[in-house]
Amino acid sequence: MTKVKGSKITSKFSYLESQHKEGSKEQVLASLGGADQGALSLILETNWYPQDLYVRLLKAICKTVGAGDERIYAHIGEYSADHQFTHVYRAYRASDLTTTLQNMVPVHARLNDPSGMQVTLEGSERATIVVTAPASDPVACAVSRGFYRRVVELHGAHDVEVREPACSGRGDRACRFEIHWTPPTP
Repeated sequence: MTKVKGSKITSKFSYLESQHKEGSKEQVLASLGGADQGALSLILETNWYPQDLYVRLLKAICKTVGAGDERIYAHIGEYSADHQFTHVYRAYRASDLTTTLQNMVPVHARLNDPSGMQVTLEGSERATIVVTAPASDPVACAVSRGFYRRVVELHGAHDVEVREPACSGRGDRACRFEIHWTPPTP
């Protein structure tokens, strides 16, 4: 069974509580089935939870507070990058973008089981992240695109673009994220 770390879920709760009106978390939880409500009632950041529970939570957030607008996934990913790199995984945010991008591999391993990721840096303006495990879902990948964009922006880059020409959730062998940016002006 594919699992995610509880901190991936708690960062979504934090997103709801800080970015949406009071009671949004409860509204999202109420929209889920009883088994999911029970499973999400107490999430510990260091415990493992089923990936499909995480994906159902993301979809419920989109439907409930996002009114079905899938652009919310990018906002969730951006918020999650800010949250993860200032809380549980702050030690992985380096002063330089290259190191932080390379640190995505151990962060991915700490958040996902199984995990497989390679990061290839292509000069000072490009990187490719290939996720071979776990198999993903297009919704989770939409969140990941926002997450990776924000990670690059946190280092002062601008005009950040993240493309995903391959996605295991759409039947490809792996998810491939191609990231392009304009470096910060010295």
